[in-house]
Amino acid sequence: MIHIGLTGWGDHPSIHEQEPIKRSKLEAYASHFPVVELDSAFYSIMNKDQYHKWSEQTPTNFSFVVKSYQAFTGHDRKTYTRKDIKEMFRYYQEGIQPLVEANKLNCILFQFPPWFKLSKDNISKLRFIRSQFDQYKIALEFRNRTWFQDHVRKDTLQFMKEEGWIHSICDEPQAGEGSVPMVPVVTHPSNTIIRFHGRNVMGWNKNGQENWRKVRFLYRYSEQELSEWVERIYQLNDQSQNITVLFNNNSGGDAYDNAKQLQHLLNIHYHDLNPRQMNLF
Repeated sequence: MIHIGLTGWGDHPSIHEQEPIKRSKLEAYASHFPVVELDSAFYSIMNKDQYHKWSEQTPTNFSFVVKSYQAFTGHDRKTYTRKDIKEMFRYYQEGIQPLVEANKLNCILFQFPPWFKLSKDNISKLRFIRSQFDQYKIALEFRNRTWFQDHVRKDTLQFMKEEGWIHSICDEPQAGEGSVPMVPVVTHPSNTIIRFHGRNVMGWNKNGQENWRKVRFLYRYSEQELSEWVERIYQLNDQSQNITVLFNNNSGGDAYDNAKQLQHLLNIHYHDLNPRQMNLF
């Protein structure tokens, strides 16, 4: 199966401005796509009630790619004892149980920061995380190209296969060490993630920009650029039971249109989503 969705459900005018009757933004989103990336899990560890609410607002076959908490990947740049981090792991895992019980947890996405380089210590950290999440499907995304340099690429991919990591393949700007090349390789038979971040090379790194986070994902894929992915996705799907595609290029509202465009190119028609509201006039 190929599941196409967006990162987050709130900031998509193409969905919400056409809603004639008010309902939750997640309910509206789930009438268009079968999967979503839950980005808010990166910023805080949420309780079961919140996850249960989101599960109830989505159809049976809907799934969530849940971002790992920022302390797990080192984005917060703080130091924790092993006891402290294990305790946070436990709270995080308790929170997501409603998604697990409803069979709506696509995977947990561990996206590491640009300063997470290839090193023995970081390999040990990945092994530790994998051991603590051994009951879960977890995906790994690098933001530092040392992991995919020519002389270590095969070793990195083999490590991911042996440790049971789902590969999060990136389509992103090639903008120095803090970006990774597109490596279309399956590392887990159950699922493969593809995340479209755009190709705004000039905006990818901060470079003193005031609105950097908005600028870096400001990009609209052309039909030609998306067409280049069609055969690649089919080939990946031959090796992976599921392909989960997420568009993250929404600074200018382009993610929705590009996701629908790719869905059309792949001739995919989703069924059993939330009902689509009809315009009253």
